Amino acid sequence: LRAAGTAGAEREVLLREKRDAELNVGFGRPASLSGVVRDERNAVPPLAKVVVDGQQTMTDELGEFDLGNVASGKVPVYVSKPGYASHREMLFVTAGTRMEPGKLRYNLRKGATAMIVVPERLGLGRPGKLFLSGALDGTGSRDYPWHHVSPRDVFAGESIEIEDLPQGTVRFHLFMPGAKAEPNAQNVALFDGQTKTVTFHLEAAAALV
Repeated sequence: LRAAGTAGAEREVLLREKRDAELNVGFGRPASLSGVVRDERNAVPPLAKVVVDGQQTMTDELGEFDLGNVASGKVPVYVSKPGYASHREMLFVTAGTRMEPGKLRYNLRKGATAMIVVPERLGLGRPGKLFLSGALDGTGSRDYPWHHVSPRDVFAGESIEIEDLPQGTVRFHLFMPGAKAEPNAQNVALFDGQTKTVTFHLEAAAALV
């Protein structure tokens, strides 16, 4: 969202079938906030990227950040650093307020890596789409920005590496044009700092004659 004389705003709206959704954004009295980023050992991961309501900044040598001119309402917050699993949350910002230093604290964990392997060269030669999400049974991460890494292009007969995924159970779902992945969906337990290989075998898709 853009408005003259403001830093703009970036919001998320959950849409449901046959239901209205309301979006509230207040540019009149912007707020300011500050916070700190640490890792799981309470150490400072230098230069972590923090994006609040579409505004981007980097943490300093103490792991602290500061942002002003944030429009009021429910705003998305993203914290990321190479080597760590990104963090996402929704934060309610009150108009015209100054959030106390230290009230916002984000802890990043070392990221996990998934090696996706599709051995067979079947299909139409176009890339397939690999969708990632937390496991449907709730054992996956709920504070990870899945839409930042999903979907990913995957070619038959090749492999790709996806880094900085969260610890927990991740659901991988592959759609390959002209072929069928077997199984087409897998729930895989990932652990921070480790690499897990996920293999999708392809079968020729049925043809219409």
